Amino acid sequence: MSWHKVIIGDSREMREVKDGSVNLIITPSLYPMIEMWDDLFKGMGCNTYYEMHEYLEKVWREYECYRVLVEGGKYVLILESYKNC
Repeated sequence: MSWHKVIIGDSREMREVKDGSVNLIITPSLYPMIEMWDDLFKGMGCNTYYEMHEYLEKVWREYECYRVLVEGGKYVLILESYKNC
């Protein structure tokens, strides 16, 4: 028997998730490619497309995502648009 829990939230801070307790993280990378997110990223000090991706890489690699993944866990970054699926 397996147990699953879906959490939808901000991956910069996942206090409710224990270290090394997640087997799979799935997230899109579409945010810096959509104009509606520009002001949000500018508020975080990201003024260029490159800076936005640099910031997101820190979230994915250096912050909570890395902390919560089990050893050998998978991180799936969706690079394609799923709008036409």
